[in-house]
Amino acid sequence: MGSLAALCLSAALSGDLSQELQQNMMYEIRARAFHPYKEHGIYENMQIVYKAGDTKIVLDAEDVQDWVRWWPDGHWDIDDDRISEYIGSLQKEFDTWDYVKILQTTESEGVPSREVRIPPGEYGWRLNRKEEIKEISKLLRRNGTSVHNLHFSSTAAEYGNPTGDYGDSYVEIDLTRQHLWMYVEGELKVSTDIVSGMMNTDRQTPAGAYAIYYKQSPAVLKGEDYETPVTFWMPFNRGIGLHDATWQWSFGGDACYYRGSHGCINLPMDAAEQIYGLISKGFPVLCYY
Repeated sequence: MGSLAALCLSAALSGDLSQELQQNMMYEIRARAFHPYKEHGIYENMQIVYKAGDTKIVLDAEDVQDWVRWWPDGHWDIDDDRISEYIGSLQKEFDTWDYVKILQTTESEGVPSREVRIPPGEYGWRLNRKEEIKEISKLLRRNGTSVHNLHFSSTAAEYGNPTGDYGDSYVEIDLTRQHLWMYVEGELKVSTDIVSGMMNTDRQTPAGAYAIYYKQSPAVLKGEDYETPVTFWMPFNRGIGLHDATWQWSFGGDACYYRGSHGCINLPMDAAEQIYGLISKGFPVLCYY
């Protein structure tokens, strides 16, 4: 301990200073004399319990001792790079949006069920990195146990099953068979032929696991060369969504090869209305070939 700190400690102990000033000075002496996250340090009992579903990860004072940076004037702070690195490890533990989803497809019209691997889209758990960096910076300066429910920028129906976190309520779209099924809590609610994006062009509907952004009725769909009113609009992949298409005189078959959409899933009016009534923000949409 430096001579200034020794003099301050002596003055504090002799009673020459006010009680409040003594407390502040003793706190400052302790902060400078001891490593903040080691024994006798001001945050020696710091502990953060991260929770998501049934999963818990504990970060305690011993884990962050080498995150501390000391400066020539005696003060310390936390290395931002170590915080960023740790949040990255939490992303690897909790994120599922970048996982391939596995789906047992619907058996239909003599076509047997099969297991398909659906490429990552936007569906799944995604840690809100910016919010978590802000949060950990505060929690690291609490001398005690903090239980923290993680912030996610996107979520899923279930946790703990990265390839099947969509649960038992989802829209299944077979882009090869040009057919859609909608399940709610495992029960088939809607089955309909569709017309997807124009095949073999840049308008072909991409495979992937997505989530409904919102729903709107009515709506006007706008593109570079079109402006089309629809009654039911349910977007899930940027400008791609589910909607009624009264201009299509038939659905299914090979219609997508010569009058396919700009990428959207065209639906008969009655099917669009049924789906619209059952769907909500975040509802999974699984597209595959």
